[in-house]
Amino acid sequence: VNPVAPSTYRRAVGKADIAGNLHNVKISPFELTLDKTVFKGEAGIIRSERPQYYLALTSDSINFDNYLPGLPKEELDKPLKERMAYRFARLGLLNDVDVDFRGSLDLGIYENVPFENTMFNFKLSQGVMDIGKLSIGSIANSSLTAEGELRGFGKEPQVTNLKYSVETKNFDSFINKFEFTKPGINLKDLQQFSSQGIVTGDLDRAAMKVISKLGSWDIVYSGQISNSKNGYLLNGDLDFKAPDFVAFVNALNLDYS
Repeated sequence: VNPVAPSTYRRAVGKADIAGNLHNVKISPFELTLDKTVFKGEAGIIRSERPQYYLALTSDSINFDNYLPGLPKEELDKPLKERMAYRFARLGLLNDVDVDFRGSLDLGIYENVPFENTMFNFKLSQGVMDIGKLSIGSIANSSLTAEGELRGFGKEPQVTNLKYSVETKNFDSFINKFEFTKPGINLKDLQQFSSQGIVTGDLDRAAMKVISKLGSWDIVYSGQISNSKNGYLLNGDLDFKAPDFVAFVNALNLDYS
């Protein structure tokens, strides 16, 4: 083991009930304390041409930055799209195993971003991950749920019928934390944001149906979104409603001079 951060892998205590043979192993229950993190759950392993794993896991807290290497210096300043592609390119090993992974995490930290009250249920088979459930109670002043299919491990991420829901009371903080393109509008009175939708595609082109609410504005978009050198291009139907026309115009920061 090559420690990513100092004072890690210094202490490990575990206990488990194990049964099985060279082809099938059941580990239930088990408890492992690694440094300051406690894991509890059960696991199963089936050895075959494609190894199959089952893991049900709960944990109180873990700082992933202490155990997962960060991006190389040459990748840090690249756009979000390229950084995501770099991470997925390193996950090719997930194409060779089948995993049923479910559990919960009270507090996690990844790339200095804390997230709380996470519950998940993932099934990985033949390089396709079925996200049966992903729920994050609090991340960047928002809550998030998602379900659908994810693939592209070892290459670039692709999603199929990915349903999501996000809600935040601080829209400005939310888009800054995730490095989304900030709209050129006055967000002072537009901090309450919610969005639900379904997306199919990759980092360059996707089809979507999105229903969003920003402050008192209602926004519905159905169509395609594609990435180009000049930014993102939309090709679809947009329905926009704002109850106060004067407030809407003022929020656009238009220059009449």
